[in-house]
Amino acid sequence: MKKKSIISLLLVIVLLLSACGQKTETEEGKDVDDILQKPQITGDETEQEDEAQQEDETQEADDIQQEDETQQESKGSVPLKVGALFSPDDTLDPTTVTSPGGMLLMMSIYDSLVSMHNDGPTLRMAESIEANETLDAYTVTLKEGLVYSDGVEVTGQDIIDSLQYIAAAPHYQSMYGNLDFDKTTAEGNQATLALIEPTSDFIESVLAMWSPVAKGGNFDGVGAGGYVYDKGDPQTGYVLKANEKYYAGKPAIPEVTLLNIPDSASKARALQTGEIDYAWGLDAAAVQILSQADGIELPEGSLDGATALELVLNTRVAPFDDPEVRYAAKLTVDREKLVTTLLGEYGEIGNDMLGKGFATYPEDIEQIKMDKEEAERIFAEKGITEITIVTSDTIPGLTNATKMMVQDFADVGVNVTVEELDPQTFFAQMGELYQKSAFTFYWMNRTPLAEFRSQVLKDSPYNVSGYYSDLTEESFKKAITTNDKEEQATYIKNISQDIHENGGELIWGYQKDISAQRKGLKTETNQSVPWLATATFVPEK
Repeated sequence: MKKKSIISLLLVIVLLLSACGQKTETEEGKDVDDILQKPQITGDETEQEDEAQQEDETQEADDIQQEDETQQESKGSVPLKVGALFSPDDTLDPTTVTSPGGMLLMMSIYDSLVSMHNDGPTLRMAESIEANETLDAYTVTLKEGLVYSDGVEVTGQDIIDSLQYIAAAPHYQSMYGNLDFDKTTAEGNQATLALIEPTSDFIESVLAMWSPVAKGGNFDGVGAGGYVYDKGDPQTGYVLKANEKYYAGKPAIPEVTLLNIPDSASKARALQTGEIDYAWGLDAAAVQILSQADGIELPEGSLDGATALELVLNTRVAPFDDPEVRYAAKLTVDREKLVTTLLGEYGEIGNDMLGKGFATYPEDIEQIKMDKEEAERIFAEKGITEITIVTSDTIPGLTNATKMMVQDFADVGVNVTVEELDPQTFFAQMGELYQKSAFTFYWMNRTPLAEFRSQVLKDSPYNVSGYYSDLTEESFKKAITTNDKEEQATYIKNISQDIHENGGELIWGYQKDISAQRKGLKTETNQSVPWLATATFVPEK
């Protein structure tokens, strides 16, 4: 996390759009192609115009009714309090954010040109995004009249300045390192983003992950998002006020308070007692408690917003610099027991690859299964009798998972020493973790290509295991420069297979997004982050 920041983030936090038929969606769910291209009128234009007029009138009536219902629903929205994890180093500058709470704060203030959802990218501040025929330039046009919370107009140059600032941060390099700022240009409310290398997935894997904009690239708390920073810090929490100049209309919820509540149990208690209205980031134990509480509901989870839970086998140092020892570790862990015990109905077994649930995830790669006899043989042959695992509840349950693994490794003759770190400072110690033999980690589940940028390439900022190969490097380059979906799927499978067999990722489970809220809150999510700018909160009495 910095993964939920790119992640999401990573961490903290990724469908294709190109001139060759790729599409994304607007806020209203319309295809970009529908907006960019006017329909051609044939010889039957009169009849078609009549039919079109009738359809328009029907649609207009439906829109008015829906608008009336939305206004009625929004009318009584009240302030909302959210419990989430913050890091002490979080600020109003996105390049410093390393926590889920920090990412929610950033999205609320700065918004995004486009965001990612389970049915593909959705345009936000951008009115349109067009790729050229060679896929090495994308033109972003902002919504007409888009302004910051202080009334200053947002410009195409602001897009460039903001992305250039973001790209300079190490943990955003994998996302924005391909931008050629020397060739990138702006005019009015439009920016043409030039790329160093052609990229077919620039929308879904880069801009849709998060593309914030600030005046001149200065992220000082003034943005074009749904909320305006009022006061606060990561220790005491933040108070945000609805932005009256928000492009989608002033948010229904007038005030949002983000409280720093690190652990799942505390968030659950705070929700029960009324201290907060939305608990973001819970574990299965909290679910059992809250499922019986009056006035509280748990939204259904899904894999597209899930968290991949991992034991990183560090290939930089012994003993996991040896691929056979990595394989033995993968055979040791009882994935089914971990998922059943810790995640319950909100979990699915992992297979050491990211992107499960998305169309391009290679489901046909054989599931790794526990084989303690073979694992014990390999460890004994290699003389491995002890290892150290560093763990932290950056996601609730990781520490308990580690403790369960201790017994798994004991069964194959390996003693495990567990080192626990504070979740609020865990990601600030990545340099030290890279010297440890193994440590826990988590990823926000994204499409495979989006994940590969952060995870598996030689220069990926979050290649936490340190593993890479010529095969993954070459296959990735081919995957992002082709518009042939079948060909792209083949390259994605090649990379996934290599990670599965040789990598240092022991992804044992997927935890579907678990949150709980007071009844009456309605909100969409973006990469599991609640999009509060379009939410309503009318508590049930």
